[in-house]
Amino acid sequence: MAEPIREKLKRSLESAEGLYYRLVLLVGRSGSGKTEVLRDIAEELGTSVINVNLALSRELLELTEKQRSLRLPGILYQIADKSQEPTVLDNLEILFDKDLKQDPLRLLQGISRNRTVVASWSGQFISENKDNRQFYLDLKKTDDFDALIDKRAESLDEGQLDRFYYEALKRVMECQDATYVTGYKIWQHELVWQERKAARAGYLFFGAPNERSTAVPQRDFYLYFIQPNEPPRFKDEKANDEVFFRLKGSDEEFQTALKSYAAALDLAGTSSGHAKATYESKANGFLRKLVQWLQKNMAVSFEVIYQGRAKSMTEWAKGKSIRDLSGISPHETINFRDMVNTIAAICLSPHFENQAPDYPFFTVLITGDNRTQAAQNALRWIAGAAGKQSRTKQGAAVLD
Repeated sequence: MAEPIREKLKRSLESAEGLYYRLVLLVGRSGSGKTEVLRDIAEELGTSVINVNLALSRELLELTEKQRSLRLPGILYQIADKSQEPTVLDNLEILFDKDLKQDPLRLLQGISRNRTVVASWSGQFISENKDNRQFYLDLKKTDDFDALIDKRAESLDEGQLDRFYYEALKRVMECQDATYVTGYKIWQHELVWQERKAARAGYLFFGAPNERSTAVPQRDFYLYFIQPNEPPRFKDEKANDEVFFRLKGSDEEFQTALKSYAAALDLAGTSSGHAKATYESKANGFLRKLVQWLQKNMAVSFEVIYQGRAKSMTEWAKGKSIRDLSGISPHETINFRDMVNTIAAICLSPHFENQAPDYPFFTVLITGDNRTQAAQNALRWIAGAAGKQSRTKQGAAVLD
């Protein structure tokens, strides 16, 4: 840790001399460097660091559970009394053991009535009051969830990371939980054929062509998002109805958020009660970071492959107005899903033309959602029902 931390700690120790409780806490998460700072301070002040976990464990080993709870405070006081001032305490996790039924802060305060004490304090026991943005010691927090998430993240393999990458992708692509075919990450999907202002029906699949089910009925196109960490081996047939998306330009920020998100969700799946709710809450926070990253970097971080040609989204859109093609207003920012749909439609436009050269041109957008209504409006117009009220733009678009 930085030199200023040690200097600040020394000033705090000097200031504590005139207080009722001569106690200074060095707060930080596990692995943040608290032990190193305490060792440096102890060496400079001519004392030593007491490993509380080790010292108490030796004394409590032969005692019954009830005796441990009753005698722990006295044993801790004796250990502190034998030390030189200031008393430097590290590794206090044993004081938070539920079975020992102790109040760690009160124990430290008791010791500090007669001597100056500096002790490490895990950041897991710090909470924030959302109303006034003040931080306080929270003894009800008995699990270092952040440290557990970090530890779990280290053991995740590439396949697990891809699985949770797809969970994040589901969010930005606005996919429903229910898939089109059970057991496969496949959904019905629509793209806008801009030249005809008509929607074309196809499929969105997370994985490679040789991993998907045989989608029935056959549609106009297939969009594939390939696993970024452990991509499967498959042959790109360079079919005119297939577009592939690969995440190629991820950075440390993305990978850290992905690993943390995966670890938090994985731990939530094996937890219950407060722990489960905490992991899920943290997972949502990591997911927001992933979504923000994807939104911010989508144009250059994805490689889009169509008929063997690989380009970034920006390169595929060169010379075209993404804003006009996606239909967003001048004040809107295009989201991930609309960007993917727009780029895929650019790639597939020649395919749609060859597939349906006689398809009509519409003056307003006709999609799966409004196609039936547009046809009904056209029929009412032909029948002359309700006079001019039946002459809608959709009806006119069908009849023109």
